[in-house]
Amino acid sequence: ISRQMAAPFAVSISRAIKKVTGFTGQRLYRDWVAELKLQYAGDLATVHGREVKGEVLLPEGTANLHPVWHPTDRKFALLSNRDADYFGQTDLYIYDFAGKKKLKKVAAAVNSAPLWSPDGNQLYYAKRSTMDQTGARWLDLFVYDLSTRKEDRLTHGERATSPIWIDGETIAYLTVYDGVSNIKTLQLPTGELSALTSFEDGGYIHSLAYIPADSTLIFDATINHGRDLHRLNLATGASSLFVPGRLPPNSDLREPGTHSDGVVLST
Repeated sequence: ISRQMAAPFAVSISRAIKKVTGFTGQRLYRDWVAELKLQYAGDLATVHGREVKGEVLLPEGTANLHPVWHPTDRKFALLSNRDADYFGQTDLYIYDFAGKKKLKKVAAAVNSAPLWSPDGNQLYYAKRSTMDQTGARWLDLFVYDLSTRKEDRLTHGERATSPIWIDGETIAYLTVYDGVSNIKTLQLPTGELSALTSFEDGGYIHSLAYIPADSTLIFDATINHGRDLHRLNLATGASSLFVPGRLPPNSDLREPGTHSDGVVLST
C-alpha cells in the first residue's frame, strides 16, 4: 500500500488498498468496525452481567478523574474540568460529604492523581507551573496544606507526574527527559532527588504502584505497542516484566494498583 501511494499522481488511499488487497478502503473500514464491535461485545459481556448503577455526584464537566479517598474522613480528592473546555484542563477539588459546600477547588492546572499525606492534612500532586523567565511551563510536584491553605512547590523542571508513597517521607514519581520515562524519588525532609532507573529504550511509563511487603514498584509501560506491567525491586535495583498468570496472550495491562495484602490489580 505504501509503494502504491508513493507512485506519481497517487491521491486515493482507497484505490491503493484495492490494488493491493482486491477490496476497497470503505470495505476495509466496515470490516474493522465490525471486528471492533465483536471484540468489545465479548469484553463487556461480564461487565453488563454485573453492572451496578450508583448515584452521580458530579454531573458537570467532561473529565472527572482520579478520585482518591481521604485516609480517615468521608471526603475524596479528584481532578475535574468542570469549568473548562478541554479534557486536559483539570483542576484539583475536594468533595466532602459532611461539608456545607461539598465541592471545593484546591489547586488549578493539576495533571496527576492526587496523593493524600498519611495524616490527611496535605495533598501532593503534579501540576503545570507558572511561566518562568524563558517562557516555559513545567510539570512539577506541589503540596497543598489544608490547614494553612498554602501551596508549595517541591521540584523545579522535573516534568514530574504520578506521585506515590514509598514510605511516610519518600515519594516516587515519573519524569520524562528527551522522550524517555524514568522513575525518581523525592525525600521530603531534605528535598533530595534520586533516580531509581536509567532507561534509554524510548519507552513511556504511564503510572506507578507500590508493594511495601516486597519493596517493589509496579508500573505500566509502552515499549513498542500496547502496555505491559513491569516491576522494579528497590532493594536490588533489578527490573523485569511482570506477567500475571491466567491471562490471554498479548493482553494489554495498564493502571496498576495494589491491595493491602500485596495483590496487584490492573485494568
